[in-house]
Amino acid sequence: MYDEAIEYFNKAKKWGRNDAVINAEIGHCYKAKDEYEEALKYYLQAEKNLIKKDPLIMSEIALALWSF
Repeated sequence: MYDEAIEYFNKAKKWGRNDAVINAEIGHCYKAKDEYEEALKYYLQAEKNLIKKDPLIMSEIALALWSF
C-alpha cells in the first residue's frame, strides 16, 4: 500500500509537482514502513521547498532522526 503511494507521489514529482507537500507525504509513507533514514531524506527535501519554516516538518525531521 505505501509502496504504491510512493510510486504515485513520485509520478507527481516527475510531472512537475516537486514541492514540500509531495516530499512530506513520501516521507510519511517511508516513516509508516519504519524506513526512517529514507523518510528523513524526504522530510529534509520538504524543508528546502518551504518558504517559511513549518513546525510539523521540523518535528517529523526530529522524529526520523530519533528513530534510527
